[in-house]
Amino acid sequence: MKKLLLILSAYAVISFLAIVLLTVFLINPPELLAEDLSAYKFQSGLHNYLVLLPAILLSGFLMACSVQWQHKTSNSKERFSQGMFIRYRNCMVIGLFVVLVLFLNKEVFLFNLENSLEVKRKAPSELSEAIHTARYFINEQQYHLAVQYAQKAVIVSPGSKEAAAVLKESSDLLEIEINSEHSADEIFHRVIETQKPVHTRDAENSPYELVQKAQDAMNRKEWFEAHYWAELAVESCDEKNTNREAAIILANDSWNKLQHSEAYENEDERNYYFKKKEGYVALNSGDNLKAYYIYKNLLDAKNVKPTPDVKRFFELAKENVESEYFFFDETEHMNRLANRHDIYFSLTEDDGTKNVIFIKNSMDIKKNGGLVRYLEGFNLVKYRQDGTFMYSVKVPFAKVMAFPSADIGGKKWKNVPYIILQSVDRNTEGLVCRAEYSFIEDDVSDISEYQNPVSEEEQARISRINSMILPMNFDDFAAISEASAGPAQMPLLALMSFLSKATQYGFSVETFYQCVVSRLMYPLFILIVLLFLAAMGWNYRIEDKTSTFRFKWMFFLPLCTCVFFGIFELAEYVSGILNYVIVGLFGSASVVMAAVCYIIMLFCASVLFVSRKE
Repeated sequence: MKKLLLILSAYAVISFLAIVLLTVFLINPPELLAEDLSAYKFQSGLHNYLVLLPAILLSGFLMACSVQWQHKTSNSKERFSQGMFIRYRNCMVIGLFVVLVLFLNKEVFLFNLENSLEVKRKAPSELSEAIHTARYFINEQQYHLAVQYAQKAVIVSPGSKEAAAVLKESSDLLEIEINSEHSADEIFHRVIETQKPVHTRDAENSPYELVQKAQDAMNRKEWFEAHYWAELAVESCDEKNTNREAAIILANDSWNKLQHSEAYENEDERNYYFKKKEGYVALNSGDNLKAYYIYKNLLDAKNVKPTPDVKRFFELAKENVESEYFFFDETEHMNRLANRHDIYFSLTEDDGTKNVIFIKNSMDIKKNGGLVRYLEGFNLVKYRQDGTFMYSVKVPFAKVMAFPSADIGGKKWKNVPYIILQSVDRNTEGLVCRAEYSFIEDDVSDISEYQNPVSEEEQARISRINSMILPMNFDDFAAISEASAGPAQMPLLALMSFLSKATQYGFSVETFYQCVVSRLMYPLFILIVLLFLAAMGWNYRIEDKTSTFRFKWMFFLPLCTCVFFGIFELAEYVSGILNYVIVGLFGSASVVMAAVCYIIMLFCASVLFVSRKE
């Protein structure tokens, strides 16, 4: 066994050196960063080696068997001899090691190496885009964003002087902005809050504390704050709470105070007060978008310094707006940051209707301690239970947040996707992008004769839908995105966990089962091939007992390896067809039945080997 391992290891090492060196000297690499060139050449050589590794190990194993069994074969003059069982044991030990190496190679090494090469190929464009975007944000005086992109540029190319210079420039400008007294009022609403939402924090106070806050505001003659705290106190009190009556009195008194204008030093202060009142009325009536723009204009006003209550109500209005809309600028860098592409799936609802969904690009952003997902090119087509078209909706961009849900449609999920279909401009009122609904199928040739059974009243109701909740687990989206690229691109564990959900999201479960069967049976497939090769090595072992192993024999192995590469690809193709047949016949039990079939083939290969004789 030692000689077998030695020959196999020697050929693997020599092949590695030859393939890597040939690739390094002959490859014509694409445009790369200077610091990535050497690593790219080496990794390309390593990638070529790993692609050929099955053929290298199999051909090396065949030659090693032929040499190993040149001597001491007298104990195998009969079939099923003790000597052949000892050789079988040694083959199985080495075979299991080869199986482990090839399985890890296929599932881990090649996958990670291909990703690394792709990162290096994209690095020049990513560096250029990151630097360009950082300079853009410097010109726009959005230094916190400029720093983020400059940091990304430095991560992509740590040795880039230009990236380092942009990072230093943006960091210096951000530090000046933070230390500036003028900036304190301007940038507070641009910084992402890591604390709880304002309304949630405020509502966590006890009814007594809320009443005290309202009373303190009344004493300071801050009527807006007094009414806000008093209303929160009323909401938090039940009918029996002793603080309820005091809260109602404070709410009424503060509201009455709001209705009477006071003496103002100038016209600007008077207009400021009435605008603030208009915004507060809009906020309390549920017109959050109007309230948001009113308070934002008050914050940006140069002639009057913003009061603390305006800042608070702006944050409240913004929180409410962000539950109904998202801002245009949240998706302006989708083309740079999108990490999932061409996603498609379907969902069947409890009433039998089906939603078919396609998403061009998706971008995940961590925000406020959670995950926010932005979608580009969101399209949904809804079909009735009988398969007829109901309506379609499309929107250039959408925002998805995790919505806590214990039970929807009889199914329990921790979180479900809440999709916001309308967006607005952060600064300019009136710019709104809403979903476009259609009640006519795209392939209808004669629109004049087309009639959708959906009533006009129902069409009007559907057209007003600006958000939706999908009946699915929010965390399944990542798996669906990977599944859209094909089961072969999914990590094995993710693929196996997705099997039970494939039908739920409209995927062909047979395709996924076939991929699972092929990948799980790969170790057994390799072991079967190795035993057949071992039998071939015995049949074609070196007969001349006086001949010694010669190093020059290894030069014939590359030709053998090339032949084995083609044979191995053909064997994998035949194995794939067998797996399709097993999946077609046994469905969800295909993994078990495939294991039985491959174990039977392994047994046959074992019998074939141990039945060899001298």
